[in-house]
Amino acid sequence: MSSSSSSSSSSRDKKKSSSSSSSSKDKDKKDRKKKSSSSRSKDKSSSSSSNSLVASSSIRDLVRGRLIGLFDEFSKASEGWKVLVVDDKSLKIISTACRVRDIMQKNITIVEKLSISRQPFPQMEAIYFISPLQSSVDAIIKDFSDMKKPMYAFAHILSTAPMSDELLSRIASSPLKPRIKTLKEVNIDFLAIERNCFTLNYSNDLQMTYGEANRKVYCSELAEKLVSFCATEGHMPYIRHCKSEVATTVASMLNDKLEKAKKGLTGMTKKKSVLIILDRGVDCLAPLLHEFTYQAMASDLTSIDSLGMYEELDAKGKKTGKKHSLDEYDDLWVEHRHRHFAELGTTVKAQFDEFLGQHKDITDKDKKDAKKEAADISNMIRKLPQYQGRLSQFSLHLNLIVNLLSAFKAQNLSKVALEEQNMAVGEDPDHQKLKDVLSNISPILKSPDTSDETKLRLVMIYLITQGDSKKDKVLKFADMSSSEEQIINNLSLLGVQLTKSFTSKAINKLFGSSSKKKVDVDYHLSRYVTKVKEIGEDCINGSLSTSEFPYVREPSSGKFEFVKGKSSKSSKSKNDDEDDSISGLDNSGPSWNKKKKSSSSSSKKTEEKKEVDENRSEKKLFIFMIGGATHSEIRAAYELDNQYKMDVHLGATSVLTPRDFLKKLRTLKTSGSSSSSGKKVSRYESDESDDESDDSDSY
Repeated sequence: MSSSSSSSSSSRDKKKSSSSSSSSKDKDKKDRKKKSSSSRSKDKSSSSSSNSLVASSSIRDLVRGRLIGLFDEFSKASEGWKVLVVDDKSLKIISTACRVRDIMQKNITIVEKLSISRQPFPQMEAIYFISPLQSSVDAIIKDFSDMKKPMYAFAHILSTAPMSDELLSRIASSPLKPRIKTLKEVNIDFLAIERNCFTLNYSNDLQMTYGEANRKVYCSELAEKLVSFCATEGHMPYIRHCKSEVATTVASMLNDKLEKAKKGLTGMTKKKSVLIILDRGVDCLAPLLHEFTYQAMASDLTSIDSLGMYEELDAKGKKTGKKHSLDEYDDLWVEHRHRHFAELGTTVKAQFDEFLGQHKDITDKDKKDAKKEAADISNMIRKLPQYQGRLSQFSLHLNLIVNLLSAFKAQNLSKVALEEQNMAVGEDPDHQKLKDVLSNISPILKSPDTSDETKLRLVMIYLITQGDSKKDKVLKFADMSSSEEQIINNLSLLGVQLTKSFTSKAINKLFGSSSKKKVDVDYHLSRYVTKVKEIGEDCINGSLSTSEFPYVREPSSGKFEFVKGKSSKSSKSKNDDEDDSISGLDNSGPSWNKKKKSSSSSSKKTEEKKEVDENRSEKKLFIFMIGGATHSEIRAAYELDNQYKMDVHLGATSVLTPRDFLKKLRTLKTSGSSSSSGKKVSRYESDESDDESDDSDSY
């Protein structure tokens, strides 16, 4: 990554030439960005026209704005190019919110990692953006250990969170001290992965939350990171929590830390937001159920990681080596990630056909084959490189959709998911009480075509919802290994009691009623409503129990009241007789057990473009899930945001896929023996090389 000082000017020339060539080379990029930019411009123009209107806020935009603002300050404060040096954690903070080119425009000539050997630039100043770790501080001190030949001229040190007194003392007594021009805490100690979602990206959060780790240190660390989130949001929220030990401790510590930080956190908005702290034990069904909205389904059935990196598969399901980032810069992903899979294929294919219709030169090249499928797009890209960006994007998503449908069929998920949903909601699609559940699921458990993971998830859902009176029988049907039984037993550490009397009534008593009001849905395979959504909705409506979810410090009125907007019941996007098949495939695809016409759906596309709205509330709801949040829970935040016209932001110690949840449960007990007793090993057990570091630190 390093380059000489003289190469800085050449890199500037490259920027100019590349920007001019890219504008002529890829006119399509402008078309692709037009929709999102017009949406943002509408927000700005509407906001400027009336101060009473409230715009929706994006966590990513807030973080990006703060980072760009910081680098802009240094750019204006002193002339000349600077070097940006980052550690592993701070690099992830930047990369989830910004692009490198955003940074390079602020007189940054190069971005380098602190941990690697770097070329000295003694004539340049360095901006160190680091996490407050001893290893990072020691590495900076080392850069200036030779006072006659320092690595850089001067240092600007930006810490993602407050530094300890010990670290500050190390700096003060080192040769680094006279070279420091700036030492600043920026309070961005989380990853802003989506508009409404942030994560602390812990790899071992279940262990830290429910295992034998030092919870006091862990809880204090979580509270510190939540202070940085509140500072970024600019809100001092009222804090509520579920009554678990870890949630109560984090809530109390956060309240104390915010009180102590009041003087340093200027311009904070008070009395206009609520933060609810939950832990994974409030809903153990959400991480186990199969979800059929695009993002959740893709994260479950493919190798997409928690930060959205996807490796493309070929027609045979093998990895091609092509990696893609499914993130906020992919407008197709943002538009469709919460759309139900039954509608996804036809919708994306229609957009692709519309694109072809707008660019006749694509199909004119080959009129005999005007109808293009996903596999043919690569030929178009080679023939017409000016459309490479947009065509590659369509190719990626159409390819992913076809692979997901193949996985859905191969794993017989229509039958599996129907039984999962029946157990989770306690009734069949016709609202009839369930009869002989074990007989319904036993053929699936006995089938050699059912994967180990699917069997385990189905068994766990059965035991959570039906109790363990027939545990031995269900385990025998599924041919569970001892390590799989250990995963099931570890549910008790999350507060799930697998007793004979633990029926659906007991679940409702523990977690709150699952059916306070009937919810009409479009698909029988997507009936379950997460506890996160129910709790968030009750909080907004003012009906969330203060005994079950107490305040750390109550409002003077005894209860915080949101300005409740009207529920936006979106109309159905499809008629009942519309074709449900995925484009490019015949009509023998899944019917998704679609119901007759209903008034609303929790599984619809919810991420509509949001403009400034005169009815939008300026109050905010924040929800934080200790132990990891699922993609269905992330989607719930967007749904509440759209429905109640207010910012609803969800954070978590990690983003959980079902496979992640099972892996973390398997290793939860520190005493644990996870021997498979010679039996077959499930895929979530065998891929240990895929696991992240077991370091207690996040990121």
